[in-house]
Amino acid sequence: MDHDRIDGRRNVMMDFMMKKGWMALLVSFALLAYCGNKEQKAVVEGSAPVARLTITKGDVKVVEGETVRTAAAGQVLTAGQLIRTGAEAMAEIFVKDQGIVRLSANTEFALKRVDAEGVELDQKSGKSTVFLKRLKQDSEFTINTPTSVAAVRGTSFMVDVKSKTESTFALYDGAIEVKNGKGQSVVLDGRGELSVTDKGDISKEAIRPLSKESLEHLKKMAVFQKTQIEEYNSFIDDLKETDAIKMTREEGDVNEQVANIKDRPSSQDNTGKASTTDENMIRRNTEKDPLKIQPQKTFK
Repeated sequence: MDHDRIDGRRNVMMDFMMKKGWMALLVSFALLAYCGNKEQKAVVEGSAPVARLTITKGDVKVVEGETVRTAAAGQVLTAGQLIRTGAEAMAEIFVKDQGIVRLSANTEFALKRVDAEGVELDQKSGKSTVFLKRLKQDSEFTINTPTSVAAVRGTSFMVDVKSKTESTFALYDGAIEVKNGKGQSVVLDGRGELSVTDKGDISKEAIRPLSKESLEHLKKMAVFQKTQIEEYNSFIDDLKETDAIKMTREEGDVNEQVANIKDRPSSQDNTGKASTTDENMIRRNTEKDPLKIQPQKTFK
C-alpha cells in the first residue's frame, strides 16, 4: 500500500513537471516567434522604399551616414538618405503618390520623412523644382531650408537656397505657406516670389512678381520623358494638364508668334504699324493669369 501510494505521488509529480515543462517550452517558442516577427517587421519598415531616382545626369551621389555612393537612374531611395548633385549635374526624384522633385546642380537634398501622413524634406543648398498632385486635406508636404519652412498644398514651385542665411521661394501654381525662424508666416496663393533671411521679417508686402529668370527655369525643368514606371507615366500625363505646365506652352507660343511678326519684312510704314498691332493683340489675348486660384487662409 505504501509503495502504491508513493508511486502514485511520484506519477502525479512527474505529470505536473511534464505539463509545466511543456508550458514553459510553449511560452519560449511564443516569445521567440514574437521577437522574430518584431525584428523582421522593423527590418521591413526600415527598408521600405519611399522614393525613386528616375533621372540622373552628371555627378550625382547618394549619401547615407558615412557611406557615399554614385547614384543610378531607377535607384530606390529611403528616408534618411541625402542626394547631392555636382557641377552641371541634375537629378529627378519621384515620390510615390506625391509628385516629382527636380534637383539642379550643386544641390543637397534629404528625404527626412515619407509616409502615409505626409512628406518632409530638407534642402540644405542649391535649387529644387517641385511638381505635385493636388494633396489630400489631411496630407502634408513640407520642405525645410536653413532659414524657413514651407508647407505645401498641391502646387508647382521652386526653392532656391542661396546660402545658410537666405532662401527664395518662387510659386508657379497652387499655394504655399512660408514660415521663418521668428514664427512669422506668409501664404503665397498666386504667382510670385518671396525671399527669407535668417534675421529678417517677412510679410505679404514682401512678395514680388515672378521673375523672368524663375519662369525660364520652370520652362527648363518642365520637360518630361516617360519611363518604364507606370505610376510615373500616369503622373506625367496628369501633370501636363496643370496650369503651371500649360503656362510654359502658352508663353512659348506667344514668344514664337511675336518673333515671327518681328521677322516679317517691312517695306512700308503701314506694315510696321500692322506688325505692332498684331503683337499687342497677342499680348492682350494672353494677359489673363492661368495660375490664379482662390486664396487659402489656412493649411489645416
